[in-house]
Amino acid sequence: MFEGLPAPAIEYINVLESKLEKQQAQIDRLTELLLLAQKARFGASSEQVKYVLSDGFEQDTLFNEAEAYANDDEPEPVYVEQHTRKPKRTKEELAKELPVVEVIIDIPEDDGSAISAKATIWKQSAKSLCGVS
Repeated sequence: MFEGLPAPAIEYINVLESKLEKQQAQIDRLTELLLLAQKARFGASSEQVKYVLSDGFEQDTLFNEAEAYANDDEPEPVYVEQHTRKPKRTKEELAKELPVVEVIIDIPEDDGSAISAKATIWKQSAKSLCGVS
């Protein structure tokens, strides 16, 4: 088949053919795994169905580690009676010890800003509430 080719070329072709066979085997294996995964995901399902993994273990044996490591000789856990929390403190209780400082800031009425306008309205409403004209 490879008549007339030098020996290194024939050896190189054989190496490439063996690589091709390995890759084809890997492609076939991965395709089979993909089909099995798609069947498991999208196929008919039931809780009674057991899936056998590639290493021979069944799927339900993966998740029973707790039963495998459970020690039947261990005593039952001890439960402690719950306590009740004390009520939260109110804002008044928290603020009664804080010092209160009143700061009065005079804003000129002819300032033209929104703050001075609000201050003027506040002063007028305070005068009308107190009955001062």
